[in-house]
Amino acid sequence: MDKRSPTIEEWPLYHADSLSEVWSESTTKAPFSYSVVPEDFASGLVPNLEDSESLATDREQKLLVASVDAEPVGFAHICAGPAEVRGEDTECGIIRCLAFVPDFPAVGQLLLESAEGLLTDYEYIDAFPLYHGYSFHNYKVGVLSDRLAHVRKLFSENGYTPHDAHLTLERRIGKVTPAPIAAQVNVEKVPTHAERPNIFVRAFSGDSRIGICRMFSCQTYAHLDELASCCYLRWLGVDQEHRRQGIGHHILNRALSEAQEDGYERVILNCRENNIAAISLYTRVGFRIGDVSSAYVKRL
Repeated sequence: MDKRSPTIEEWPLYHADSLSEVWSESTTKAPFSYSVVPEDFASGLVPNLEDSESLATDREQKLLVASVDAEPVGFAHICAGPAEVRGEDTECGIIRCLAFVPDFPAVGQLLLESAEGLLTDYEYIDAFPLYHGYSFHNYKVGVLSDRLAHVRKLFSENGYTPHDAHLTLERRIGKVTPAPIAAQVNVEKVPTHAERPNIFVRAFSGDSRIGICRMFSCQTYAHLDELASCCYLRWLGVDQEHRRQGIGHHILNRALSEAQEDGYERVILNCRENNIAAISLYTRVGFRIGDVSSAYVKRL
């Protein structure tokens, strides 16, 4: 363990590109956190307020950077905004991310204390809360991988409690034949900057949409060649009155079939750990758990 004394400074977000190596080294054991080029890393820290998939705000944004001998070894990115705490939407102090090189545990403690000191106006601090994450961090879901033991240990030792656990599931895409259903189904493929299109499968009863499956290229979230053949299942939903009719199973399999035609080889999704019905569906069609993640909350 390195015993040199770290220093903490506040950096503007536009200087964050030099922290990409810290991010990569801190998250190397998290299978769905990706190392991106410095420019993409820096732009990913800036909240996109028009992004309907994100809860991140631009309120009280601060980037705290820990350095040893003028070299960054960790950072904490904080803000304020809504988060779900004990089943209720609550205005919280938010730690969007806290990353530090595992060889410098004192850095993590110093960053956490500094972050907490700036968030004392809030009853709760929520760390790695749901949908406050970066696009290259578990597809915007944002919760902390259980495999990052050095960060989990830090929060546990400082009185934080895990909550809002999520499973990341994945499967290889093989040949899929959707079973027939009574509903009408259409498929839309939307080209993007990625090598392969996004795929939308919709089910209709008459003129009413009753179900949808949305599948995106993983390159939508991280511009990496290794993700060109990987897609992310962002949403699968069927209206309440049309459930238990095989519609969800059909549109999921139809999306997988279309994905295979387009050259996708692997699909990933996130699901709440307590969503037993969804997990049952996904495991029946071949998904397996790739990671478990949680947010961490503390009452001040």
